[in-house]
Amino acid sequence: MHATRLDPVSGGHAFVSAAIGLMFAERYADAERLYTGALQDARKRGSGVSFATAASLRSLVNYRRGRLSDAEADARAALNLAGEVHGSQGFLSAALGTLIYTSLDRGTADSALECLADAFLLEQATDNLPYSHAIYSRACLRVAAGDLHRGLEELLASGRRELEWGAPNPAITPWRSSAALVHAQLGDLEEARRLTSEEVTLARAFAAPRCLGVALRAAGLVHEGSAREELLREAVAVLENSYGVLELARSLIDLGAAVRLGGGPAEARALLGRGQELAMACGATALVERARGKLRAAGARPRRTALSGVHSLAPSERRVAQMAAEGMINREIAQSLFVTEKTGRDAPGQDVRQAEGPLTNRAVRRIDNP
Repeated sequence: MHATRLDPVSGGHAFVSAAIGLMFAERYADAERLYTGALQDARKRGSGVSFATAASLRSLVNYRRGRLSDAEADARAALNLAGEVHGSQGFLSAALGTLIYTSLDRGTADSALECLADAFLLEQATDNLPYSHAIYSRACLRVAAGDLHRGLEELLASGRRELEWGAPNPAITPWRSSAALVHAQLGDLEEARRLTSEEVTLARAFAAPRCLGVALRAAGLVHEGSAREELLREAVAVLENSYGVLELARSLIDLGAAVRLGGGPAEARALLGRGQELAMACGATALVERARGKLRAAGARPRRTALSGVHSLAPSERRVAQMAAEGMINREIAQSLFVTEKTGRDAPGQDVRQAEGPLTNRAVRRIDNP
């Protein structure tokens, strides 16, 4: 493909928009293929802006598929090149969001991440639709930290921006359901149910299963009794036919908790156990521990689990190990990671095998010997 069709600052917005459309339509394999091709093209041309854009957007595809390690690795690779991105900073919002979501699911979110999000929102351009994704993800971070009022304010602000841009589709960000869950925590169940009802209606019309499953799960959580269980069962049924493995894990755990309260401990344990297994497969440590607590409440005695194998690797190690397993030599791995003389991380004439070899070997050893 011609270079200018991929570079977002030289005519590539049509390409990026088409791939984003595939992602929102949950055609993840197609979107990933296009972004991977764009990354390869960017490496050949030495284009930091194209590399950062494609890595940022692919990180969100990976996250929505429940591939947390791959998602975080892509997000960090994109954000590391933020200084080279001029004219398409808005696309880095996806990388920021992915980094926040994966950190929340792994239980690793901290004050440094909050500072990164605050700095990003101060420094990056605001005159584009993707920027609302940065607002939304920082709002999720605030809510998780217990700052419910400011988090809710930002969730609603991100929603207003999307509506102003003519983008009501919850496949972009599920700001309504996220805001609804905060309203419920603050005691406003009427508004919480209004927002989830609106999101479910929009998601049914769009007919993308992950999007609908997210909306149904939130709707279930802001209702009580049989209505809660019915909506959560529908969420699980819908997500079973999606690529949203992580969202299926969440819904299974919430349904298991609801079934336990309704007096079905055996079914609850089965649901919670499966949800925990899927969360483990995604590398979602925090969700695994949540399931473990619910299992104990349901009368089970789950073993404490620890990530092993590929999930025990840092994101950068995971990427290096995958490429090494595919037969790439260290120079190719360095180029694939966009470690070039231009970035200053590989001095001219330096032996990349010496620079990258220990990381490659360490990552491969940890996969072979979990």
